Amino acid sequence: MRLAAAVLGCLLSWQSAAYTLFVHDSDRVSVELARHFSQQLGEIAGLPVQVRLLASAEQVAQTPTQVPEAWALGPDSLTDQHSPALSRRTIALLYRQDLPLTSPQGRRIGILDNDASADGIRAAFPSTRFINYASPQTAVKELAAGIVDGVVAPMVDLSGEIARWQINGLRFSDWALQQPIVIHHQLSPALAARLDSAVARLAPQLQAFESRYLLGQTNTPAKPTLTWVYIASAAALLLLVALAALWSARRARAEARAAKPIARRTPVAPTARIQAHEPTRSQDYLNEVNQQLQREVIARQAKEAELLAVQRELSEAHARLAQQVRTDPLTQLANRRHFDDVLAREWRRHAREKLPLTIVLADIDHFKAYNDSAGHPAGDECLRQVATIIKQAFTRAGDLVARYGGEEFVILLPASNAQNAEEPVVRLQQRLAALALAHPTSETAPYITLSLGIAACIPIGDDDPWELVEEADQALYQAKNQGRNRYRVVAA
Repeated sequence: MRLAAAVLGCLLSWQSAAYTLFVHDSDRVSVELARHFSQQLGEIAGLPVQVRLLASAEQVAQTPTQVPEAWALGPDSLTDQHSPALSRRTIALLYRQDLPLTSPQGRRIGILDNDASADGIRAAFPSTRFINYASPQTAVKELAAGIVDGVVAPMVDLSGEIARWQINGLRFSDWALQQPIVIHHQLSPALAARLDSAVARLAPQLQAFESRYLLGQTNTPAKPTLTWVYIASAAALLLLVALAALWSARRARAEARAAKPIARRTPVAPTARIQAHEPTRSQDYLNEVNQQLQREVIARQAKEAELLAVQRELSEAHARLAQQVRTDPLTQLANRRHFDDVLAREWRRHAREKLPLTIVLADIDHFKAYNDSAGHPAGDECLRQVATIIKQAFTRAGDLVARYGGEEFVILLPASNAQNAEEPVVRLQQRLAALALAHPTSETAPYITLSLGIAACIPIGDDDPWELVEEADQALYQAKNQGRNRYRVVAA
């Protein structure tokens, strides 16, 4: 009897043991699956389950081997031992409409650094420059701003951010990865078979949920835009105008009837009088109201068209003024003020994301002698042509070329180290030599040349970004002291 009681006690204690199902809190598909099906799955398999969220994919991958009685819900790449697929998660490539992409190969692609698929995607595309982001919100916004060429992330996350912020001009590429979502465990073969059987029994419900959830994420209703607010306001205004016209017409007819003298006439039976006059009077009244409404609608449409034209002119004038404020009038490059604003913003972003930031300073060699000998109009034309050559050499999305002052130019290269900056600098010098702008008074070469300084660093938020500009200026000073028509790099 004692032996039977002990065996029964062991069985009861084993049955009451709960398995903890760990889920990455940023994996929205896995979180929703755990929330809706973990209890039902545990009841069917006879394996009680409780759910806990973790902050990183690495922690989720380690739990089945490090924590007793632990499961993990996520992509099948986390561990080798797992259940059949509960659902599938689509990893998609989002790009701007003006720069279509068929794959992430060879581009600057944003990726979520805490996503379980990130390492596999990096390994599959070794020539791609991946930019790490902590959230899909930041990645999508910087894609729209042209900082990166595309973003690779779960489709439900990207679709949610597009719908949330109402961003236009973004498209999904045909390239995509399908990741099975499974339960990772270290169960014995017998218990693993029970779990697999439970997953198979829930398969129809899981598939139906997957369709509903994904559709719910990708087809989020758009928020009402300002255009619809204008339309609704115009409709309400037209209705008020129509009611006012109707009331005015009725009052005018009543006053006209009151002012008209009553003439003697042969009495007519009431029924005959109603039949003779009411149809004509009602039709005239309706015609008059209809014509009044048409006149009001035409006048309102003319006013609205005039207002829209004024608004369009104001918007265009504002855009022109904003462009003039941040543009150098001679070279049509960004001016010093715009460069200062962008440098401060990029410094904070690169400090937050721990990315390298590079500055290149360029100076035309012996420009004062050229200006004195050729004249100021020729000097201005020289500045314009050099500005065009520099702009053509730095063509990445996000690169900023600005006139720093006089014959100096500055180039800001986001997410780039000093080594990456050397290639466009060499290309710039080659194009300038090919252009061969004559400079008879130069002591360096018979044509216009540039001296350049390069400095790069990974910003720290509390540091002054102008220290990096000073480092680039020191590198430029070295290039001039060593003979000009060359570039030098200073490690900042």
